[in-house]
Amino acid sequence: YPVVSDPSGDLRRAYCASKLEEAAAKSLDVSGSTPPSKPPESLVEGFTMRGEVPLDYYYVDDSNKGRGTHYKYSLQDVELYINQAKRQATVIYRALEEAKWDVEALVQKRKWVKSTHWLMMALHKYPINGSHVLIYGSMDPWFEAIALAFNAASVTTVEYNNLTYNHPLISTTTPGK
Repeated sequence: YPVVSDPSGDLRRAYCASKLEEAAAKSLDVSGSTPPSKPPESLVEGFTMRGEVPLDYYYVDDSNKGRGTHYKYSLQDVELYINQAKRQATVIYRALEEAKWDVEALVQKRKWVKSTHWLMMALHKYPINGSHVLIYGSMDPWFEAIALAFNAASVTTVEYNNLTYNHPLISTTTPGK
């Protein structure tokens, strides 16, 4: 399980498996339901590292009115995402290390999504090497690819829709399973 350094400098263990079990126990039967539009209040403090990380809201109900959908990505697709994430990370690392590029301007120029930039900056500051990563809500394996590009040992994704991400280091599940 990953060791996360929080902004206060204290180390705390994030037990992804127990959080997944806790979330699954709290979610009753989710079949036929739509995903919540905001994270549960009881989890916001943990998601935001006690308010240090801003929340960025973007809500889409793609659950087909509770009937579900199925997203599939081949091993080749996931590997392409991982390679793309590695290239973006290399550019951001170079900008940070040389301290002569405006990273925000770089993100704008290349039309990168801000959440990708924020995540890569966080993973640069708080490495996840060898960690098991848990991702909530994902319909394409972009954030999973970023985690693997930053040397995560494995990634588990929880999503209301059915997912098939054909990669040996990625597993998927739905809430309540």
